[in-house]
Amino acid sequence: MGRQPPPGTDAPSSRGAPPCRTEPCKRALAGRQAGNFPVLLIDGTVAGVWHQRRSGRRMIQLTVEPLTPLTTRQRRGLDAQVERVGEILQGTTELTIGTVSVGPHA
Repeated sequence: MGRQPPPGTDAPSSRGAPPCRTEPCKRALAGRQAGNFPVLLIDGTVAGVWHQRRSGRRMIQLTVEPLTPLTTRQRRGLDAQVERVGEILQGTTELTIGTVSVGPHA
């Protein structure tokens, strides 16, 4: 059993969260699916979903589907993280901003 909040403390909930109306938003939620999607976090908030695919020995293709258009600052941050993925996985990265068309990861 997980930790319980002290008596009289409001438990965290999603009641105050805005409704999830877009397809990428719905896919980012853990729900009735066979697995989960990697999520794009911006300042600790779910801001989209993403998928990584290897092509050949060194090419790493990343597709990011943001829930809303990215600001210039957010795009720069995303570009920096994509470069970091390439460094960690020792490959060349290619970023596409668009629809993530694969299913959830197991």
